[in-house]
Parts: sequence; C-alpha cells; structure tokens
Amino acid sequence: MTRPTTVAKLLSSAAVALTVMTACTPPGAPDGEWRPIDADGWRYGDLVVLNRDHDTIPGLDTLTVAVRHTANYGYSNLWLELRYYTSDTIAADTFDITLADDYGNWLGEGSGTAYQRMQRVRPSRPIREGSIMQLRHIMRVDTLREIEQIGLQY
Repeated sequence: MTRPTTVAKLLSSAAVALTVMTACTPPGAPDGEWRPIDADGWRYGDLVVLNRDHDTIPGLDTLTVAVRHTANYGYSNLWLELRYYTSDTIAADTFDITLADDYGNWLGEGSGTAYQRMQRVRPSRPIREGSIMQLRHIMRVDTLREIEQIGLQY
C-alpha cells in the first residue's frame, strides 16, 4: 500500500472544504445563486448569468456579491460589472470587491487553498423582481485565473 502524496492530500482537503462550503446553508439564510467559473479562467467578455426567478423576493436595493477564489489569486481585489433590468432599461453598475488587505492577507472565510469573500453592494437603481442579472469581471487582464465561483445573495 502506498502513502498518499502531498498533492493528493491537498486536493482531497480542497474537495472536502468546497463540499462543506456549498452544502452548509444555515436556516434563514438569504436566497442566492452561485455559478462556477471555467477552470481555464474567466475571460473578459464572458458573462455569468443569474436569474432572479424567486417570486417571493421583492425588488432589491442592496445585494451581496460572493466570490470563491484560490490562495493563488494574483490580485487583492476583483472589479465587477453588474447588468440588470430596471423598469424601463438595462442598468449597469461597477463594484470593487476587496479580497485582501494591504498586507496581502485574505479577508474571506477559509484557509489553505480556498477562500470565500462576501461583500454587500448597492446598485444605483432598484433591481426589479424576476430580473436577469449578468456579472462580468472588468479587470485589466484578458483571462482572470483562480476565481472558482461567483454568486449573488438577495
């Protein structure tokens, strides 16, 4: 019988941590949606589409952006553009999600290889019920690597 390699142990630990993070939703937690990001990276033009099809959720004036990233993410923040429908048009807002402090310490929950950061944002207009929302990164790179998932909580 062979002993597991360090890489195999790390991958196994990361898989367990990710499973726990996605499976454990406390009672009364807000509704939300997560979307995985392609393992090859998040290309600049790729839109992440989220559909607010929950009839019980009224129009929103705030929401929470949630980001899951690896410890190898190369930046201290993540600039995002959020597009959504208002009563008469499509609106777009930009948000800077802070992922690390000035010393490079990750601000989100997690340890080792994966972190999750949640930040409350205020769109410039209320988001109406049933709106389709689109997120894209607007960092100054063509392909953003080490972002694993992106989501919104309402």
